[in-house]
Amino acid sequence: MASYHVFTDVRMPQHLPVGAVLVPQRTYTAERPVQAFDAAAPIRFVTRGALGIRLVDALEENTFALEGAGEMIQIPSRGQKLGIRMVWPGYEPWTKHISIVGVAPNQLITKGRLAYEVARAVRKCLEELSHKSSSEAAPDWWATQVPIDQLVLLELHQVMLSSWQPILCRVVPVPALGA
Repeated sequence: MASYHVFTDVRMPQHLPVGAVLVPQRTYTAERPVQAFDAAAPIRFVTRGALGIRLVDALEENTFALEGAGEMIQIPSRGQKLGIRMVWPGYEPWTKHISIVGVAPNQLITKGRLAYEVARAVRKCLEELSHKSSSEAAPDWWATQVPIDQLVLLELHQVMLSSWQPILCRVVPVPALGA
C-alpha cells in the first residue's frame, strides 16, 4: 500500500489555505536500498502567519512576507546539491537537483531562496510531465490541468539523505455567486 504525506509537526496548526486541497503525492521511496538516515524535521513555509507560500510569489522572489525568508538554513545533505523528488498523481517519480549554497562561497541558502529553487523545480516537473500521459483517471491532477498559480508550497519533507519532497496544495478559485 502506498503511503502519503501527512503533516508531522503537531505543534503547528494543520490548516490549509481556504479552498485548498493537498496534492495527493505518494511518499517518494527509492527503487534501490539506500543508506539509513534519521529524517530531519520538515521545513515549513509560513507567510503572514498562514501555512504556505504561493509558487508564483516564490518564482517572482516575492518572499518579503515569508517568515524567516532571509535566514540561512542548514539542510542535511551530502554536498552542495539537493534532490527534489516529486511523485505527481498519475506519473512516475521525478527528480531535479538544486543548489543549496548561497550567493557567496560556503554560504548557506536562505529560506526565501530555497522557496524560489523549489518553485522552479515544481514548475519544471509540471512542464516535463505535461508531455507524458497520466495514469490518473481524474483529469483534475493531470499536469496539463494544474496551473502553477494554483499551487502553494507548504513543507519540504526529507525522504532520503540528500533528497526532499515538496508538500503542495492546490487552491482552486471559487466562482463568485451569481457569476
